[in-house]
Amino acid sequence: IFDAADGTKLFDLKKHTDWIYTVAYSPDGVLIASGDRSGGLCVWEAETGRLYLDLTDHKGAVHAVAWRDDSNMLASASADGTVKLWDMNQGKAIKSISVGGGVHDVAFDHQGRLVTAGQDNKAKLWDASGNHVRDFQPMSEDVLEVEISHDGKRVIYGDWTGQVFVVDTEDPGKKQA
Repeated sequence: IFDAADGTKLFDLKKHTDWIYTVAYSPDGVLIASGDRSGGLCVWEAETGRLYLDLTDHKGAVHAVAWRDDSNMLASASADGTVKLWDMNQGKAIKSISVGGGVHDVAFDHQGRLVTAGQDNKAKLWDASGNHVRDFQPMSEDVLEVEISHDGKRVIYGDWTGQVFVVDTEDPGKKQA
């Protein structure tokens, strides 16, 4: 971890034994989550670099992590076909969402809903409890990245060929400008 202001190295995160695929600070800046190719998922104290939680439930590579706005919940997307929701106060998984194929990306909106990008060529919307709401128009390849707009009204997703879709969250058939 480096200081963005002056580039000095603050500390190393040394628990991982394989390639690290994803790293994200919690919105409050207190924790850092990191996931690796062998299914390792760690949460660190941002100030000290000390291991806070070693979360071991994934059976495949952890491709992405996302924090809910309050920093009390972490979502992790895995090649094992699940998104797990982790309670940071209890230090355990509180929900495992079966997405249907490996999951490349996950993101929260400001209402706590989730969007996922998967190997099934789809972006999907989930409510704040992790229940499936809808699928969006499939792509011709794996969906690699997904985001939801600041107001929660649009989902933006794309594949490795460079194709990008922008769809209305409530009416996916509605054309976007």
